[in-house]
Amino acid sequence: MIDKIIQTFLLTFIFLYYSIPTLIVGLFISQILIESNIIKKIYFIGKVFTRFANLPEECGIANNNFFY
Repeated sequence: MIDKIIQTFLLTFIFLYYSIPTLIVGLFISQILIESNIIKKIYFIGKVFTRFANLPEECGIANNNFFY
C-alpha cells in the first residue's frame, strides 16, 4: 500500500515538474502578446477555427474574450 502511495506521489511530482514551468512561460508570453496588442491583429484566427469546426458562436466566446 505504501509503495502505491509513493509511486503516485512520484508520478504527480514528475507531472508537476514538467507542467508548471510550461504553464508559467505560456502565461507570461500570452500577457506580453495581450499588452502589446498583437492579439488584436490575429483575432480573426480564433473566429476561423470556430467556424471551421462547425461550432456554435457560444463555443468561440472564450477565445474571442481572450483576444480582446
